[in-house]
Amino acid sequence: MEVNARISTEWRKRMLFMFFMIFGIAAWFLSDGYYFWPNEDKRFDEYNEILDGLVEAGKAADTESSSVQIAWQRHAREQGYKSKVPKERTDSAIGEQRVIVHEQESSTESLHVVAPGLEHTDNGLVGDGTPRRPTMWRGRGQSAAPQRQQKLVCCAQ
Repeated sequence: MEVNARISTEWRKRMLFMFFMIFGIAAWFLSDGYYFWPNEDKRFDEYNEILDGLVEAGKAADTESSSVQIAWQRHAREQGYKSKVPKERTDSAIGEQRVIVHEQESSTESLHVVAPGLEHTDNGLVGDGTPRRPTMWRGRGQSAAPQRQQKLVCCAQ
């Protein structure tokens, strides 16, 4: 008897969707980690210089004062930046964006995740030797009481 199992069109579409979704997220984090966040950190340094200068001159009390906002908008217009006040992006935050991409790439290779202290074994046992309990799903109208499970034994010859 010959068994022929083909990949269905639905499965292929789902896997392509997953590939493009993960690829898009990785591209987003890469662009943040290598382009957008380092540039925003440079703009934040310029913003901080403007803020420090205005605070030392006594023209501004904090970052919320209108003189700081006006000075930044003027500087941003001169430099061709967005008028939005930049956020501080530390080196560790930028590094995290770069690391997340590598973690996503490795997660596409292996989707097997094991909780700490538990081991995956082929004999159906959890790390401490107890048998795995099957997950029980409840639908509408079903009780939450556990149902009696039969023990299935499978022997390879």
